[in-house]
Amino acid sequence: MGKVIVIGLDGGTFDIIKPMIEEGKLPTFKKLIENGVHGILESTIPPVTIPAWPCMYTGKRPEKLGVYGFSDFKESHAGKLTNSKIIREKNDTLFDLLGKNDVKVASINVPATYPPWKINGFMVTGMMTPRSKDNAYYPKDLKKELDKLVGTYEIHEDWGRDFEEGHMLRSIVSVGRKQHKSLLHLLPRVNFAFYVYRATDMISHLYFVKNVRKVEEIYGEADRFISKILALLKEDDLLIIVSDHGFRAVKRLFHTNTWLNSLGMLKRASSVNFKARFKQAIGKVLAKFPTFRKVVLNNVPRSVKNFFPREMDMQGISWEKTRVYAAPPSGIFGRIYVRSQSKNEDVRAFLKKRLKNLRDENECVIENVWFKEELYGREAHNAPDIIFSVKSPYAFSFKLSKDIFSNVEVGEHDMNGIFLAYGKGIKKGFKIKNAKIYDIAPTILHMFGLKVPKDMDGRVLKEIFEKDSEFAKKKVEYYEDVKRKEERILRESLKDVEV
Repeated sequence: MGKVIVIGLDGGTFDIIKPMIEEGKLPTFKKLIENGVHGILESTIPPVTIPAWPCMYTGKRPEKLGVYGFSDFKESHAGKLTNSKIIREKNDTLFDLLGKNDVKVASINVPATYPPWKINGFMVTGMMTPRSKDNAYYPKDLKKELDKLVGTYEIHEDWGRDFEEGHMLRSIVSVGRKQHKSLLHLLPRVNFAFYVYRATDMISHLYFVKNVRKVEEIYGEADRFISKILALLKEDDLLIIVSDHGFRAVKRLFHTNTWLNSLGMLKRASSVNFKARFKQAIGKVLAKFPTFRKVVLNNVPRSVKNFFPREMDMQGISWEKTRVYAAPPSGIFGRIYVRSQSKNEDVRAFLKKRLKNLRDENECVIENVWFKEELYGREAHNAPDIIFSVKSPYAFSFKLSKDIFSNVEVGEHDMNGIFLAYGKGIKKGFKIKNAKIYDIAPTILHMFGLKVPKDMDGRVLKEIFEKDSEFAKKKVEYYEDVKRKEERILRESLKDVEV
């Protein structure tokens, strides 16, 4: 068995890839599709970076991880940020399971792996990592090695509305190339690597509608990098390319908290938060001096940083007078929380009915509405009380606005991500159907000849293997983790106990 290399293109979509192939712009992707397996990879609900990437590298649904977004907004407008400790509290990751079986691994820029932990190999954390100098690496001296290799290794790109557009584009390319070079440097020392390239997501949010050519430039960058990976592959090595979700055009926003305010269930604050205004002012100034900004963010004490509201915090809401609120992030799936003093079936039923009947200029806006137990089961105590999806070309927004609906030209996540597999034992020119994000972890374990934990929600994608390959001949084997089973039984026995 050779290496298995997983390249994650955050927000990767065939809606960009296939037209570019037809125009002769993505020769590497063309080669992979013609000589391997490809198809849609269905994302999580919601199709957001988190929970999607953690669900991929654990093979489990959001309710098992207890993670439904970047923060836990249960009973709070500024929930605890999702991190690796929360995800790993009750779950083994793919990195742990492989490492325990003597597989040397590398995890580079994978979201929600901060803080890093001891693995059999190397880890550089990704999205959700605080800006700091040296606590995002395992082993710790890995930072010095990568800095020597690329100048200064960077996790974070300069991206946001306060930055000049040209600087943002240069930043995502520069940071991505440093990460690419670092992965290529570590590959000879590992048997499994998992790397996430975030630029495809960031560029799509901004330009998917307004200027698709800029999106195509980043996909071209990804194509050239993947060609370097292909050049390094040996006969028994395998390459897998995945995305956490896809993208679609959005031209209209549904401002859900503004709508809840119109229903009298959410109250606006009488004055704008001073800290929010101050942060915005400081952010605009620092964005004009990106190099100085990095120095400041890397050296300001955490106690000072905590003074400022986070980007995901919701401003302009009077919380003591609010019964119901919609929580971040924005997207095609909205999340509504009912505060405990208002939590009853009448409130939920009322909101569900009003959402289903919602119209914008006589157009139906809502596609589906669920209570949390309908999607996640009754154990999902910290999940949003109501989840809904919007029709195209709408997107959900949690930010308070003047009007309930507004025009916009952006890209947003959808359910259809990408899956490609290439190498010895993989079918050629085969299009897979019904692949889900939860299937990646069990499939990789099977590739390494390992048993799959019974509590994983995904399946081994055996249909991607040539019938005479070792992968196809080997029976999928499962095992029960006794410790995890006991923990699950205990949680189930306590599921009706209020904490």
